[in-house]
Amino acid sequence: EELQIEDKGEWLGPLDECVADFVVATLPYHNATTLIGAGNDCSVRASADHIYEIHITRPALYSLATCATPVEYGTDTRIYLRTGCCSGTVIASDNNSCPSGGVYSLINCVSLATGTYYLIIETQLATGAGPYELDIWECGSPCPSPYAANDSLYNNPDGSFSWVQTTDSTDDAPYYEGPFTANSPCVAGQPLYGFGYYSWHNQDFGWRHDWPGYINPNGICVSSVRLYVCAYDVDEADCDISHPGHPESCERDSVYADNLSLSPGNLLGTSHTWNMTIFDVSPAAILDNGWVDVRVNIDSYNSVCTWATTIYRSQLVVTYRVHDQICNYPPYTPTGDSTYCVDDISDMCVNATGPIPADPDNNLVSYTYRWMVSNASTSGVFVDDEQAGPHFTNHTGSCVPAGDSDVGDSWRCIVYAIDEHGMQSDAPWTVNFLPVVLYCGSGGLLGYDYGDLDGCYPTENFDNGGPANPVSRNNIAWLGDTVGEEAVPLTPNSDVGDDGVEFLNTPWEPCSQVCIVVTITTGPGYNQQPMYLYGWKDGNVNCSWDDVLCGGNATECILNGIPIVGMGTEAQRKDTICFNDPGELNAGIRDGFLRFRLLSNNDNGCRSYIGIDPLLGETEDYLITDLQLAVEVLSFTAHNEGQTVRLNWSTSSETDNVLFEIERNSGSNYERIAQVTGAGTTTTQHNYSYVDIRAEVGHTYTYRLISVDANNVRQVAAETNAIAVIAGAPVTITEYRLYNNYPNPFNPSTTIVYDLKESGTVTLTIFDVLGRAVATLADGIQQAGHYAVQFDGQEMSSGVYFYRLETGSFSDMKKMVLMK
Repeated sequence: EELQIEDKGEWLGPLDECVADFVVATLPYHNATTLIGAGNDCSVRASADHIYEIHITRPALYSLATCATPVEYGTDTRIYLRTGCCSGTVIASDNNSCPSGGVYSLINCVSLATGTYYLIIETQLATGAGPYELDIWECGSPCPSPYAANDSLYNNPDGSFSWVQTTDSTDDAPYYEGPFTANSPCVAGQPLYGFGYYSWHNQDFGWRHDWPGYINPNGICVSSVRLYVCAYDVDEADCDISHPGHPESCERDSVYADNLSLSPGNLLGTSHTWNMTIFDVSPAAILDNGWVDVRVNIDSYNSVCTWATTIYRSQLVVTYRVHDQICNYPPYTPTGDSTYCVDDISDMCVNATGPIPADPDNNLVSYTYRWMVSNASTSGVFVDDEQAGPHFTNHTGSCVPAGDSDVGDSWRCIVYAIDEHGMQSDAPWTVNFLPVVLYCGSGGLLGYDYGDLDGCYPTENFDNGGPANPVSRNNIAWLGDTVGEEAVPLTPNSDVGDDGVEFLNTPWEPCSQVCIVVTITTGPGYNQQPMYLYGWKDGNVNCSWDDVLCGGNATECILNGIPIVGMGTEAQRKDTICFNDPGELNAGIRDGFLRFRLLSNNDNGCRSYIGIDPLLGETEDYLITDLQLAVEVLSFTAHNEGQTVRLNWSTSSETDNVLFEIERNSGSNYERIAQVTGAGTTTTQHNYSYVDIRAEVGHTYTYRLISVDANNVRQVAAETNAIAVIAGAPVTITEYRLYNNYPNPFNPSTTIVYDLKESGTVTLTIFDVLGRAVATLADGIQQAGHYAVQFDGQEMSSGVYFYRLETGSFSDMKKMVLMK
C-alpha cells in the first residue's frame, strides 16, 4: 500500500509499514521459541512471515540458519535476507530441508557490511505455530585454499616452486582500489561494489596480481599460471540442464585476464553458495610485464537486476622451475584444418592436427574450444555462442552440430593447447568460418536481391551495404525463372531476365481489382517446407504498408500469406492472383512501391516485410510511377488574369485520351465547367489552356482535371487552385485554408498558397518522408489575408515531401512530389 502525505503538494513516496517481530542487536545469536500468529506478509506467499531485524556493527561473513518442525510450518519454509523490512533488496535466500525431515534453511557465509538487515522467515502454512530455532554467527573463510592468504613461496615435492599472491579487500592500489563509490543501478544508494560488496550487472570487479619472479625471465620457466577465485552466488553448474536454451535464466560471470577470456570462461559452482573456481591463465599474461589484470563481467547474460555477486579473495599461483632443473614449456600453438563451406545440414568442425610434436617437453596435450557466433541477434558482433540467440548453447567440443546453427550465422572457434601440467599455449589457433549457407552442393550462385529503397523501405543488407540476400540454385525457392541483380526496384514488366511478377490489365483503374501472375521456382534444397506468399503496396507513399485505403475497400497488405503447397524439388508454378489495388491519387500521379516475398512462416502476418527470410530466395521490389494513369500530366497551373482564371496544363503522354473535363469547386462540391479535346494516343508533349471567365471576384477555387478515354473511363489527372481578384481590390478571407501546391509534380520550384482568417503566429514547414524538417518557409506573425509562397527544391533529391501550415487554432498538411 502507499500512503500519500500532503505537505505543500510534495509526494513523499511509498512507506514501508513492515514491523520486525524480533531485533538482533548482538552476535552470535540464538533464539529457540514458539512463534505464533506473526502478522507480516513480505514475500511471495499468503502466509504469516516472521521477521528479524539484524544490526551488523562489524563487516564480516555471517551464516544464518533456521530449523523448524514440518507439522507446524510445512515442509517448505523459505528464508530471505533483505536490505529493507519488506521492500528492500533480497541479498540471499534458501529453502533447503533438514536431513532429519524437518525444515532447515541456511544462508552460508554471506558478506555483510555495517548496517541493518532483515531476515524474513516464510512458512508454508498460513496459520502455523510451533517451535522454531534461528542461529546467526560469524563464519570463517568460505573457500578453503591449499595456500596461505599471505604472499608466499612454496617448495613443491616435484622440485618446482609456487608463488602465491593474494588480493582481497584489504589491499591498496594498484592491487585493489575498492570499494568503489558508484551506486547500484538496481537500488538507488546501495550497495557499493567490489570485494566484500555485492555487485549487479555492469558493475564489474577488477583487481591486479603480480609475480616478482618476472624480473629474471631468462632463468625461469613457468609450468602453469592459475587463479583461485572465491565468490558467492556464482553460476549454477547445472543451469544449462535445468534451463536448456535459456541462458537468460542463468547467472554467468565471465572472467578475463589481461582482456583475454580464461578457461573456464565463468565463475563456477552452485548458486547462493560460496565456491572456488580455478582458472588457467596463459603464461604470457604474467611474463610480459609481471602483472595480471583480472576483470569479472558480472551477470554477462543480462542487463536486469536479477542476481548479485560478491568476491572474497583471489589468489595468483605461478608454478615454475629455475634454469638448472627440468622445465615445462608451453605447448605449441595448435594448427589444423576446418570445414570450408558450412551449410544448414552439416556439422561445423575444427580438427587440430599439429604441430608435431604438440609440446616441446613431449607432454600429453589436450585442446579447449571456445565457439563464438555473429548473427542478427548479436547485431553482427562476435559473442560467445552461449550468449547468442536463438540457440544459446555452449559448445565446448571440436564441432557445432548443424541443428545449432542457422543460415547467415558467422562462426569463429578459438583453440588453445593445454599440457598435462596445466600449461597453456601462449597464443590460440583462431578459425573463422564462412557464413552458413543453405546448401554446399553444386549449382553456384545465381545472383543477389538488391531491391532496396534506401531510407523508406530497407531490407536487411548483406555485408554492410551490399545486396539484401544472396540466392543460389540450391536455395529452397525464389521468385521468377532466375535471379536478376537489380540494384534498384524495377518498374512493372521490365525485368526481362527475372519475371517474378507479371502485371496484367495495366493501366489499373483507381481502387479497382487488378491481377498479377507470380512465378515460383524451387531449388534442389526444397523438401516440402512451408512457403507463404506475401505482397505489399504503399499506395499512399507514406513509408508504411499497414494502411487501409479506398474508403476501407483496399488494404496495403495485398497478399497476406497465401500458402504455396504441392510443389516438388526443382519445380516451377505460375499463379494468377487478383486483389484490390490500394493506390491513391497524389497530385496527378498514381504511384506506389510494391514488394513480393516468399516466407517460410506466417507468424508475423503482414508485418513480415521488415526482414528477409534466409531460407528462401529473392525479394521482388517494384516502383510504380504514372503506371495507372492513361494520361501523364507534367504540370497543371492556375493564374489570375484580372477577373478571370487561366488554366494551363501539359502532358508527356496520353493513351486513348478522348477529352479532358474541367471541374471547379468553391465549396464542398465539384461542378463541370468545360471540356477540352485530348490528343488520343501520343508519346510526345502536348500543351493545353482554358480561361474560366465565370470566376467570381474574391472566391478561391480548386480546379480538377479529368481524363476520359475511348471507353468513357474517367480518371482524375491533376488538381490545382487559384483565387479570382480585381487588381488592387481587397480580398475578404472568411476561413483558414491550405491549398494544393502548383505545379505538382514540380521541378525544381512550386507555389504553396494559404489563407489566414486572423492575424497570429504562423509556421509553414517542409518535411521529407521520414518526418524530418527540411525547410521552413514561414515562421512568425502574419496578418490575415491570402498568401502565396515559393518553395525551391533545387538542392533536394526527387521524392515525396509534405508541407504543413500551423497557426494558433488551425493545422493542415498536404503532399507534393519533386520529380527531377
